[in-house]
Amino acid sequence: MKLNKKGKQDITKLGLLITSVFFAGCIWTGLPEPDPIILQAKIEPTPTLLTSTDSPPVESVGLEDEIKEVFGEHADKAFLILKGRGDGTCAENRYLDPKAKNRNWIKGQPGKYSSTDWGVFQINDHWQGVTNTKFLLDPSINIRMAWRIFEDSGYTFKMWTCGKAWGV
Repeated sequence: MKLNKKGKQDITKLGLLITSVFFAGCIWTGLPEPDPIILQAKIEPTPTLLTSTDSPPVESVGLEDEIKEVFGEHADKAFLILKGRGDGTCAENRYLDPKAKNRNWIKGQPGKYSSTDWGVFQINDHWQGVTNTKFLLDPSINIRMAWRIFEDSGYTFKMWTCGKAWGV
């Protein structure tokens, strides 16, 4: 079934309504709230534009220095793909959240995803063949894995959605 733009918007609104009711039910019954990223529903994959809080998580303190150390002369490119150039621009992980995870939803199959992007640099578990996400959520390992992917890609960020968008 192919949906037009209005149909996709209606499904998205319905998903948000269901999610809101679910969260309200958790609060009312005293059950713990689930991770909202897991409940997130999208119709098509889109570049990751994180909508985190207005301030970086406490865990991100010191990560900028580590990224500068690992990426050296390429750090500006790394920060461009991570943070973008302001709100609404392509950014893999605007606040350098080391616990960030984003699903890559399968087009035309609502509720089904093909892989997940993890950690500071949003390393993809499928393409990198990582099955132990503890490694991907460790910021130091994640940053060094990103360096290796960057290096193996000819010192480009072409393996990242925002690397392609920014042409770096």
